[in-house]
Amino acid sequence: MSSLVQLLFVLALIAYSIPAALSAYFNLKNLRSIVLVNFFAFTGIGWIIAFIMFLYGMRTYAKTVKETPPTV
Repeated sequence: MSSLVQLLFVLALIAYSIPAALSAYFNLKNLRSIVLVNFFAFTGIGWIIAFIMFLYGMRTYAKTVKETPPTV
């Protein structure tokens, strides 16, 4: 039974760090603030705020990718 609890704890920890991990993967400008909100706000509200910040960062990331001309 304790191994199941440990597995659930690890899965919850991985799920909780999704906004920070995705922000690092896409190298977003607001990465620091997302990590701070995600890891220092230990509630579900903190996770939701961090995820919204990630989505806003992706929106600006997509705009910069669209506007950047391809290099030859």
